[in-house]
Amino acid sequence: MINIITRIRHPELYRKMQTSARATAKGLLMFSAAHDDGSPKIAESYNMVGATSISDILVFVHDDVVFLSDGWDNKIINALELGFDVVGA
Repeated sequence: MINIITRIRHPELYRKMQTSARATAKGLLMFSAAHDDGSPKIAESYNMVGATSISDILVFVHDDVVFLSDGWDNKIINALELGFDVVGA
């Protein structure tokens, strides 16, 4: 399972991101987020949220991302299975 981790600055964009991720993914997704209160820095927020994840695959995205590619999750899984430790898009 993939865990999509973000920091929510704009709730309406976050909902759009979730909808697009679900619509284009082939597998199960989990969503974890911190609300943007101005601190800590975004990387620190991602690390704090990621540290509590039960998933082996973490995808860090901003709340304004829209997923467009069908099967994007399988592409990430396939790249990781080839031996890559980090995959960027």
